Amino acid sequence: MTVLRGSPAPALLTAGLNSIQVRSLDEAGNYSSPVNVQVNYVVPPPTNDFFVNALSLTSTQGVATGFNTNATKEVGEPNHAGNQGGKSLWWSFQPPEDGVLTLSTTNSTFDTLLALYTGATVSTLALVADNDDAYIGTPGGFSQIVHAVRPNQTYHIAVDGYDGLSGRISLSHDFVHARLYRLTVNTTSGGVTDLSPSTMDAASNSTVVVTATAAPLYEFAGWTGSFTATANPLSVVVNSNISLTANFQPIVFS
Repeated sequence: MTVLRGSPAPALLTAGLNSIQVRSLDEAGNYSSPVNVQVNYVVPPPTNDFFVNALSLTSTQGVATGFNTNATKEVGEPNHAGNQGGKSLWWSFQPPEDGVLTLSTTNSTFDTLLALYTGATVSTLALVADNDDAYIGTPGGFSQIVHAVRPNQTYHIAVDGYDGLSGRISLSHDFVHARLYRLTVNTTSGGVTDLSPSTMDAASNSTVVVTATAAPLYEFAGWTGSFTATANPLSVVVNSNISLTANFQPIVFS
């Protein structure tokens, strides 16, 4: 591009190396010889590109926006919702009381990844919940999390692009008060459940579905604890603190 230098003049730069030719013009209309200048324009990342610079969501309801086009993925940052991503932005939220937090990336311009964590550093985060697509069987859509949260706890929210996609992020959050109970699920040797971590908070009268999966040469043998059951998956209506154990036993061959 060529810029005439008689008074301050704007120059539109693009990301990367820019070649600018500058000439001066005096009051008599005389031009100087052109001078070539190269400018390497590095586009700064968004403020909340890094975990430590997460933007705080200070109200109980609202919509936060941002662009992750120039965002990055930090060393030690986990894969959100099981995808490598690569352009994450961070927000944080501290509930005023027990309740349920709803997060959604509706109206974002690309396929998003959404994750909710606790923890003090990006490399020691503990996953609370994550989501790729809000509706199963509808890939490429928005992400959504609905999860019980406690006061005096800072929750970290990551929004990333599926396989590194980028664009405009629209993150809505809505917190409502609710009575919470604790659900704990243990296992005997020979199998696992899909509840990870094994202890979670749940809103009163909410339903949690837990599935037990037996290891090779083992079979599921029922649930014991606060109550007994044989259904698998098991739908649990949480209206008190509940502790369950998924029991497994070796398959007996004759």
